[in-house]
Amino acid sequence: MSTDKPHSFGYCSLVQYVCLPFISRFLDSIVGKSSEKLKLSVTPTRDEMDFGDQTIINNNDAAQPVTIFLHNPVHFCWVMLLDQKMGLGEAYMAGDWSAHPDPKELLKLLIRAKSMHP
Repeated sequence: MSTDKPHSFGYCSLVQYVCLPFISRFLDSIVGKSSEKLKLSVTPTRDEMDFGDQTIINNNDAAQPVTIFLHNPVHFCWVMLLDQKMGLGEAYMAGDWSAHPDPKELLKLLIRAKSMHP
């Protein structure tokens, strides 16, 4: 998925000034006010962002952060613009993103965060 070849100035500018603001608003609208912690890592440009707030949730353990790695932020942004509900799954199937510890944990985090602040 991710390659070490450098990307053009135009590609990096598109990611930085068009895709990242959209993706940031999308993730912040879901996770921003929740006690969940989500990290975004854009592999082609090495940009990183944090969303949410890692706090204690009904027990003594801190919430475990989930990291989403965007391998193809331009395509990810495009499919999310077309359909936010199906776009996440379509982008995953296209190899646009991966998650640590795994995609299931990312989806659970998004569902928990959304249910806290509908």
